[in-house]
Amino acid sequence: MTTVTITKKSIKNKNKNKNQNKKQQQQQYIQSFLFKISYYYLVAPNITEAPADQTVVEPNGVQFDCVAEGFPRPTITWYIRQDGNTVEISDNTDFNITTAIGAGDRQVMSSLRVNQVRPSLAADYICNASNVVSDDTGIATLTVHSKLQQLKFRELL
Repeated sequence: MTTVTITKKSIKNKNKNKNQNKKQQQQQYIQSFLFKISYYYLVAPNITEAPADQTVVEPNGVQFDCVAEGFPRPTITWYIRQDGNTVEISDNTDFNITTAIGAGDRQVMSSLRVNQVRPSLAADYICNASNVVSDDTGIATLTVHSKLQQLKFRELL
């Protein structure tokens, strides 16, 4: 009888171990599966519409547009580069930045408005789209002509 009891306990323990092993295997599979989904689902930012170079006569305004896609959805930051110095742009009297979420969960659109151009704002304007994967950059050059330059040009015609 003792042998039977031990055998029953052994069978019970084996079944219990099988169930625990099965649960552990299921948990490992789920964790592996979720990791693979998250790993393969991350998408580096891609600027699909880069800002375009523009030439403007002061004191007109000008707008640069930038559209980017990626997952997670990228954030767009604007920079100005003059004389080798690059500085982040924020909303102020010279600049207005608007951002909107595009179609689906991957796209973002951003516009940078230079309210009244002047020669000191002639520079490269950089749209930088970034997420946890990496970043992408689009660059546009703003050329500013003064009113005096415009008048001299008209006199030549």
